[in-house]
Amino acid sequence: MVDKKLGLIEVTSAVLLASLIVVILLFPNLYVLSGIIGTLVVPWIFYAFDRFFKIGFKLRHYFYLLLLLILGTLLNPLFFFISWYDKFLHLFTPLIWCALIFVPVNKLKIKFSVKLIITLSLFLSIMVVHEIAEYSLDKAFNLYTQGVYGGNLSLERLQEIQSPLDDTMTDLILDLCGGVLFIVIKLVFDSEKKNL
Repeated sequence: MVDKKLGLIEVTSAVLLASLIVVILLFPNLYVLSGIIGTLVVPWIFYAFDRFFKIGFKLRHYFYLLLLLILGTLLNPLFFFISWYDKFLHLFTPLIWCALIFVPVNKLKIKFSVKLIITLSLFLSIMVVHEIAEYSLDKAFNLYTQGVYGGNLSLERLQEIQSPLDDTMTDLILDLCGGVLFIVIKLVFDSEKKNL
């Protein structure tokens, strides 16, 4: 029996997420389709998470999430045509990720500086898991998620621009820089900073 707190949206989102994972595993070269499905499904999961845990995300946070999904999943073919697109994402999207992570962290009754450190730590942990997932997908399905490649979407004709190891380390360094930029912005513009 499903817990009463889990409504139709939550159950539907879980089923859609499971379906998306199956589609990606069965048809790994369907980058565009998986991007479209992910962009449609993830907001429902985000909403269910927000509702179930009573986090209180505002409309702007849903916009941030959609921007993150459009840039990172829906436009994923750009990875093959614009060699620096991945690096742009790893520098810019930490601002969005950290803004989303900061919402529940900000409810903790701790110093503002500790909230910022927790936000950055959680974000970097997510990005490390992301890089591990990329490595695992590459090993299991030869998806070319690590490394920077040029060419067209036909994986047989891709040219390596940056090795997988260099790509992973550069991504994590840019993630750290973007996360630190979030902290600087919060310190400069947030009125709550007086409780450092």
